[in-house]
Amino acid sequence: MAMTKVYIDQTNIPVNGTVTFSMNCYGRYTQLPWTKNTTEKTDSSNDLEMVSTFSATCPEYGCVVYQYVPSSFYVNISYCDLEGIYVKKPFSIKNFSRSPLPNCQYKPQYDDVDRKYYYQTLPGYDSCKFRYEECDQFLMKLDENKSHTDPAFTPEYDRCWDAVSSRGKACQQAHRIKLNETDLIRDPNGDIVYHFCELRFSIPSDNVTPIEVTSVPTTMNAVSHSPVTSLYCSILNFFGAKC
Repeated sequence: MAMTKVYIDQTNIPVNGTVTFSMNCYGRYTQLPWTKNTTEKTDSSNDLEMVSTFSATCPEYGCVVYQYVPSSFYVNISYCDLEGIYVKKPFSIKNFSRSPLPNCQYKPQYDDVDRKYYYQTLPGYDSCKFRYEECDQFLMKLDENKSHTDPAFTPEYDRCWDAVSSRGKACQQAHRIKLNETDLIRDPNGDIVYHFCELRFSIPSDNVTPIEVTSVPTTMNAVSHSPVTSLYCSILNFFGAKC
């Protein structure tokens, strides 16, 4: 999830009126390893499709908007057009950037999560080990010539496992600080923000004449959700990964 501060001006004067805008990005979906591509794509603009889009309404200069930021692993963006409406007049900026969010920083607000609690880790946390292999010496030796359906665990093995687990958890607890959840920045839906972004653009002076940016800025893996990438992000979130 990204939190973006939006700064809009016109003729170098900050716009404090309501501006509704959309960022439409064109490119191609990345060919995934488990899919087969039967049609070879070229770099021709005729082969490009809209792969990402988001819309927002900004009521004042420096407003805050939220949007998802999946990995660019799923889409390859060639360019983004920005269009919108201000004082009931349309405007558009062609080739605005190569990303919906050309100025973003990835800043995780926590280092570790345990169930529903979030933590900041301290030096030494990574040295906390769960060396369960120490308990292998207490496994029952089985006769290889006989079939066995039950695990070869012994009471000594179980006690060793519990001791190793307790030592590891105690080490972790000593090297992390529990964060106050109310201090974590979230979007209106309660999702934690990982990307902090800034979006700046100028509305054409006449509001209707499209302008084109010749130098297209890029970004650091900041791409907003398309319907397909939303599915990928849901899968990643299920396994504990972040978009």
